[in-house]
Amino acid sequence: MWKNLSEINTIPIIIIIECSQCGGLLLAIEKQKTKSCTYCGARIKIHKAIRIASAGNSYEASKKLKNYKEKKGFNKK
Repeated sequence: MWKNLSEINTIPIIIIIECSQCGGLLLAIEKQKTKSCTYCGARIKIHKAIRIASAGNSYEASKKLKNYKEKKGFNKK
């Protein structure tokens, strides 16, 4: 049986989201329903979360997250 193109595409899209409780930035898979914040433990509903960016793979997403944090001053020591 033929499949829709959306069913064939199994590569997950990685998104950067912001925790609504503490403002922490997290990586999540777009198709996930929820994610626990690694900073405060809050349960985040992915479809309602503030999306900062998206990427095609985890390496690209990690680079984008690092750059975003540097621009916002999160990584200063």
